[in-house]
Amino acid sequence: MKKALLGFLLTSTLLLSIFLSFNIYLDVPRDEIEKKYVDESSKFMILKDGSRIHYKDEGNKEGKVLVLVHGFADSLFTFDYMIPELENEFRLVRMDFPAFGLTGKVPSNNYGPEAFVKVIHEVTNNLGIQKFSIIGNSLGGSAAWRYALNYPEQLEGLILIAAAGIKNEEDKERKLAPKAVNSPLTGWLFRYVMPKFMIGNILKNVFVDESLITSKNVDRFHDFLILEGSREAIISMSTSGGYKNNSKVEIRNITTPTLIIHGANDNIIPVRTHEYFLSEIVNSKALIYDGVGHIPMLEAPIRTSKDIKEFMNRL
Repeated sequence: MKKALLGFLLTSTLLLSIFLSFNIYLDVPRDEIEKKYVDESSKFMILKDGSRIHYKDEGNKEGKVLVLVHGFADSLFTFDYMIPELENEFRLVRMDFPAFGLTGKVPSNNYGPEAFVKVIHEVTNNLGIQKFSIIGNSLGGSAAWRYALNYPEQLEGLILIAAAGIKNEEDKERKLAPKAVNSPLTGWLFRYVMPKFMIGNILKNVFVDESLITSKNVDRFHDFLILEGSREAIISMSTSGGYKNNSKVEIRNITTPTLIIHGANDNIIPVRTHEYFLSEIVNSKALIYDGVGHIPMLEAPIRTSKDIKEFMNRL
């Protein structure tokens, strides 16, 4: 009995020491995070379901409209490096999807690509935008090609950057994102601890250029995860099946002119995924960037912007 009690005390002490060695990150009130990231270009829109969507409407109001949508656990700030390259020529509308960025948790608890399609549709309608092209990265790419299927009459062009949404056994984003928050240990770490070094380690898989793993970028990803309700929303998204990939059948029905961009060194969504989009979308072209990972908008913003401008000018 004494040995068992001693073992229990030693184990408890060890676990407590490990627990205290981490920085414990409970949810941070929204106003604290907004104070840090909201600027003069930030706007918020209340949708019909009560969702409060953070968005930016920038650039040339007389130019063609580009709607930019981000990936899993990311935000509209992922396009920051591209804005100076595009703003003189295009009107640029970007938004934080539910569960992410400064949008965070929404009243409907409805997350995933289909919900994101509705967000894109309502935001653009509320802004009076009838025609536009859409740029989607990763999970945002999944929402983008779904939008092309649902509202082809609205789209002038479709730009898929390392787009998700296609079943692929090598797709780490599809396989690892739900598992990471559903397993007991990592789920607990994600929900209550979420130390910053975990973000740094994740970003090593995202970027080839590790100079991008700056304290500023780590802080941004981390801050939006610990925004009150965001982790709960991401867990809800993962456990409810909101984070899912569809069969490949639908893609061939896309008729919108499409540019496919993929980093050759993408460790999240395998580069060969682009081959399916290219073979199934009739009017499509693919560009593969050597030495670039999962987020070309950050690793190769000038090249990505240049290729997008050339594509848009041909429409």
